[in-house]
Parts: sequence; structure tokens; C-alpha cells
Amino acid sequence: MNKKYLWLIKLFFVGNLLAIITFWYHNSPIGPASTVADGLVSLGRICGLLLAYLLLIQLILISRLKIIEGALGHDKLARWHRNLGISAALFLLAHPILLAFGYALNNSLSWSKQLYNFVFVSEALTGAVLATGLLIFIILVSSRVIGRRWRYEIWYFIHLFVYLAIFAAFGHQVELGGDFSQNAFLIYWYALFIFFWVLYGYARFLKPLNNLRRFRFQVSRIVPESDSIYSIFITGRHLEKFSLVGGQFGIFRFLQKGLWFEAHPFSFSRCLKDNEIRISIKKLGNFTEKLPDKLKIGTTVFIEGPLGVFTARPKKNKYLLISGGIGITPICSLAEELAKQKKDVRIFSALKNPAEEVFGAEMSELASTANFSYYRFYSEQTSDQAEQNIFAGRVKLEKIKSLVPDWREREIYFCGPPAMSTALNKELRQAGASKKQLHWERFNF
Repeated sequence: MNKKYLWLIKLFFVGNLLAIITFWYHNSPIGPASTVADGLVSLGRICGLLLAYLLLIQLILISRLKIIEGALGHDKLARWHRNLGISAALFLLAHPILLAFGYALNNSLSWSKQLYNFVFVSEALTGAVLATGLLIFIILVSSRVIGRRWRYEIWYFIHLFVYLAIFAAFGHQVELGGDFSQNAFLIYWYALFIFFWVLYGYARFLKPLNNLRRFRFQVSRIVPESDSIYSIFITGRHLEKFSLVGGQFGIFRFLQKGLWFEAHPFSFSRCLKDNEIRISIKKLGNFTEKLPDKLKIGTTVFIEGPLGVFTARPKKNKYLLISGGIGITPICSLAEELAKQKKDVRIFSALKNPAEEVFGAEMSELASTANFSYYRFYSEQTSDQAEQNIFAGRVKLEKIKSLVPDWREREIYFCGPPAMSTALNKELRQAGASKKQLHWERFNF
């Protein structure tokens, strides 16, 4: 995680926030002689400005801009995105409510009548009504109660309407916003809007398109790893210059009829080898079920990434890697990266049974080196003492202490089902592991 830029990112966001509040304050009729109506209208305006600013920040958070993604990591970035979304929802509600109360007092109308006039009578507020309606709909879809019922591709498509909402809100503000009476604020607002959109366009489209031009990614082969997991190998040109390290993931779009309109996140299970990189996928939904049968060899692949900070720490020499199920995919590429660096590594693989294991041969090959050990844990099978390094049950703290006595000296990475990762994190923290020592990403979109 490139934390040296984190303070700069926070300073940039806070600095713009203070600038917006300063411009608003100088343009607002708040003072000893102001009325209650003036105060309500002014508060409504600052809520609108802050809402617009938070939407622009959300753009950057989902842009996968390298400096931000590298400084925050996927999990922290997702938390920022969620928390700012909650704040934006509050400003979204407060903006029309405060304005309606303020204008109702000025016009001697009831609050409900004034709100009705905003929505159904004033043609000048069409953009504002459109933006508000779209944002409320998107917020509802994003909620856990409703959002979990949608398929990923439907959820993704609905969220595209947030772009329309941002442009509608911006047009409404610069056309009717009383805070833009000063040319300086108007110029600043345009510059801020353009700057954020340029960054977003560069990170989401220009950079991946340039990578596609440079590396010419295409599917070279598809290999089944088990009944439910398969690997897609991707080749190209000059792949040694593709800045991929073990433990990372990407957003993949396969440019083939029937598949090109969907983009999905997958972990890299192997970095470059024989001019191929590899992603490994579990059949968990409609897209991943149909992909191995429909995807054709030679299909061009549009890749956003590599992304994520589930990667090696350059100054650390001892590691403990713990995977559960399909969580082996980033662990596998991370382990290979550490092997190249000749690090001291212990790998735990938690599985239901032997049939669920993938990449066991690769892990065992790594374990043949002096500094590697590979342990399997089968929750549905008793320990077979005839085979070395196979244990019954789940990965627990007491087993970690027994098999890796120096665990306190190691960087500990775990990836698997959320329940497993949460339980491990809690156990290890209670046993004295430091927060900086533990590394895990939920890979949850």
C-alpha cells in the first residue's frame, strides 16, 4: 500500500471542501440582518454544493486511479465510497427540504405546496428533479436490502445512470445557483468539474485502452481446474512490461459477441509465465457459469488494472498465507512472487475435501524449496497421517501456533469466505497480532 500519497489525497479533498464552503459563505446572506427564510435557503444551497462535490469524489473513488487505489487499497476505498454515499444521501434529502421551507416562508406558502411547485410546476428545475430522482433510485438499489437481489450486471447497468445525474445536477447548479454570482466561484466550479472528469476518463478508459493497444491481450486457452473452477490464460505482446505483481486482481471485459457488455473482477492466479498471465474463476453466477463454454480462443480482452494492495511488503522476509476455497487464486500468485524473492513462506489451504483443491501441485512444488511449507486442512475429512502436511478441521489459532511458532514475526495474509476471514482477523488480533501485520481484502463489489 503506497501510503506516502494518502496525506496528499486527504489534503486535496479537504482543501477543495474548505474552498467550496468559503465561496458559499461569502455569497450567502447569513448575518445579523438575515431572516429565517434566508438561513434555510443558504443551508439548502450548501447542501446542494456538498452533494455535487461528494458525487465528484465518488467518481474518483470508482475510477481505479492508481495513486488513490494504491494508497487506500480496495477495502478502504470501498469503505470511503460507502460512507461518502451515506453522506451524499443525507445532503440529497436536506437540499430540497431546506429550500422548500425557505422559499415557502418567503412566498407565504405551505412547505408541501412549495415542494409541489418545485417538482411539478417550475420548468427551470427539471434538471434538478431528474438528478434527484435518479440519485434516490441508485441509492435504493445500492442498499443491502435491495441491492443483493439484483444480478451484478443489472446492478452495474443501473449505476451508469449516476453519470447522467451528475451532469443534470451540474447544469441545474450553474444555471440557477445563487452561489455562482461571483465569476471566480463559477470558474473554480467548472475547473473542478472538468478536472475530476478528466481524471476519471483517463483512469477508466484511456489508460486501459492504451494497455490494450500496447499489450494486445487475448485469450490463449481455457483449462478446467476442478468441477467448479476453471482458468483462463491470456497472452499478448511485451507482457513483461505489464506491471502485474502477485496478489492483484483486474476488471475483465471479453470483447466477444454476447460477452462484451459485462465487466467482472477476477484475481490473477499467476503472473507472467511463458508469455501468459492467468485468472482463475469459480462458477458462482450466470456469467461465470456460461463463460468457459461461450468464450472463444483468440478473443480480445479489455483489462482495467492490475488493482489491489494484497501484495508483498518489500522489506519483510517472513510470511504466512492462508486461503479458503477459491481464495487460493490471489494467494497462488502472491506465493509465486514471494518464491522469486526467496522469502520464508508458510501456506495454509482450507478446503472442504481433496476434490475442492486447485493448484495443489503448484503449491507443493513451491514447498519443495527450502523456505516454503504447504499445509492442507480438510473440514470434511479426518486427517490422513499417511500423507504429510494434511490436517482435519478448520484453520484455527492453535494450529497456527503449533505449525508456525514464529507467526508473530510474519506478515499474515488471508483470503477466503468472509466468515473465515473475519474470524481469523478477530482471533489473531485478540492473540496480539498488530493491525499492520494482517492483510486481507474482501474483493467484494
